[in-house]
Amino acid sequence: MYTLKLSSLQLSQLYTELVQIAKANNKELGKEDEESDIKKTFSLSFPKGKQLYRSLSDEQLLHFITDIAKEIGHSPSQKEVFWVIREYIKLRFKKWPYALTAAGLSKSAGEKGQALEQIIERKECYKQMILIIRDKAKDLGRIPHPKDLPGIYIEMGKHNHSWQEAIKDAGLDQNFFVYNSLYIINDLEQEYIGYLMEVLNQAKLLKRAPMRNEIDIEIKEKLIKRCGTWRNTLYQIGLEPVTRITPFSATGSHNLQNDIKQYHRNTLYDCHYKVLNPDIETQNDLMYIKNLSGKLKHIPNKNEVPVDIKLRLQKSCGSWSNALYQLEFIEKVSSKNIYP
Repeated sequence: MYTLKLSSLQLSQLYTELVQIAKANNKELGKEDEESDIKKTFSLSFPKGKQLYRSLSDEQLLHFITDIAKEIGHSPSQKEVFWVIREYIKLRFKKWPYALTAAGLSKSAGEKGQALEQIIERKECYKQMILIIRDKAKDLGRIPHPKDLPGIYIEMGKHNHSWQEAIKDAGLDQNFFVYNSLYIINDLEQEYIGYLMEVLNQAKLLKRAPMRNEIDIEIKEKLIKRCGTWRNTLYQIGLEPVTRITPFSATGSHNLQNDIKQYHRNTLYDCHYKVLNPDIETQNDLMYIKNLSGKLKHIPNKNEVPVDIKLRLQKSCGSWSNALYQLEFIEKVSSKNIYP
């Protein structure tokens, strides 16, 4: 059976009509009547309804929910939404709570759920906490620990947000710190240049930037005080700090003492770092991976790489993940530093 394809104008007119009908008090209007114009026009059981559904974006469908939420003051239950919209949303988002979450509403639908004012207030509070975390990160030159903002950390628990989630929402990635925390100090005293040389010598021995606990505590504290942050200290000698791949993944109980103990693992597990002065074999292996990546059009998986190369890279770079991390450094021009 041939089905006439609706034009963009016709679909737009149908959408406008649906918006008006959806405001009807009877949310089941036309649902049970197989001959009703509403069912024949909008139901997914009929061609027009299918075409209209496919033309609607997620945002347009969710807009129906948020409009109703504003009107009734809470997350709407299914029975509070016009049946056609309900049909579309359930097909698109699979489950009603998923749609409510996507719309930024509480999953507790109906009058017993959170009031819309409460939801908005909690969202605004969360946004403010994220801004505080970003400001603290700028001051510290690193991702804040829970102990750096204990009040915010405890409050996050009340809002059912993990510290890891907050760090992600705050956008505290490498680019954030490069933009906000790094600068060359052109007038460093000879004393501090000497300290930096000690750090650089340690880095050459380790073939990576040293972690904080690998530097004499007195030297480390003096350098941080003079350079502002540990990250900026390393920046003076062209180094980048060892970073966690998944920072604070072990935290989440919102018991400050327990989570601090879980986080402070002074090991290279779950870390990325630049390998300094890799030997010729490692350089060749990395170049092989880079060329293979170009051929495959994606970063190769372990099983797509010869076993001997994979094992060598895991040994020289610490892990397969960190070996792949080196690829961005192959042709990267390092920042100019004044203390070679």
